[in-house]
Amino acid sequence: MRKPGSQKAIDCKDGKKHKYGRPPESPSQYQGESKISFISQGLMHRPGGGHCSQTGLQLVVIAEGCGEQSTALGLRSSQLRFERCLLHSGHFTWDRYLKETCAIAAPAHCFKQSYTPPANEFKINMKLEAQDPRNTTSTCIATVVGLTGARLRLRLDGSDNKNDFWRLVDSAEIQPIGNCEKNGGMLQPPLGFRLNASSWPMFLLKTLNGAEMAPVRIFHKEPPSPSQNFFKTGMKLEAVDRKNPHFICPATIGEVRGSEVLITFDGWRGAFDYWCRYDSRDIFPVGWCSLTGDNLQPPGTKGEARLVA
Repeated sequence: MRKPGSQKAIDCKDGKKHKYGRPPESPSQYQGESKISFISQGLMHRPGGGHCSQTGLQLVVIAEGCGEQSTALGLRSSQLRFERCLLHSGHFTWDRYLKETCAIAAPAHCFKQSYTPPANEFKINMKLEAQDPRNTTSTCIATVVGLTGARLRLRLDGSDNKNDFWRLVDSAEIQPIGNCEKNGGMLQPPLGFRLNASSWPMFLLKTLNGAEMAPVRIFHKEPPSPSQNFFKTGMKLEAVDRKNPHFICPATIGEVRGSEVLITFDGWRGAFDYWCRYDSRDIFPVGWCSLTGDNLQPPGTKGEARLVA
């Protein structure tokens, strides 16, 4: 997958703040020439803030003319307010994409994500406790080896870089050092521990001695799950490419089956599609990458070769 180029500056036309009402229990349908407000790629936002930065790209987009297929990205007015600015960029933007395709953005209440994205205050080499993704009954020591947006790239101590994984900073699967012991558990070596199992206690002692522990204050509570699966076939969203998990890409709900949804990546062949639960932490509302500072990959063209990590 090609990486997006640098984005150009924007001109803010006005400083008027736009409020969004509480999202309904099911997606709202708009008639005729109704306008749709949604967060677009190109929107830079400091988590917890709501102002327009002249050094970043900020945008609240108005899409018109899509008739009954148009749906607003629902946002709680008490939690998110953005200034309306115009984006001038030759790169992929959600506003133009949704308008051209007459597609709808999945409302924010469909997702198990915070309405205001959490701040990422972690630093490279910080230590924390993490659930072993290959053995979910084990809690291990992990090191932060990468950062992007609201996500952390983690490596279990005693493992190798072939098994790195990504977690959101508000994931319940990461905790401060000492949480496991506090709750009566014991830290375990990761699956595939490179040394002899008997050396684990000494390895653990040496690993934590003098290490920088991630402070408790930078961890965030995991958001609650939606009350039910509100997704509809055809809705647009942003999703982690599970074959290249450092990428987040434009995607579409291809099918809904009970509590499961089929994630299909726009412009890519079905080899990258996957099923997940509606409350998966790997799927995000339109504009999430812009809010967090993560990089949203552009849609592919089905003839392109795509590199698999």
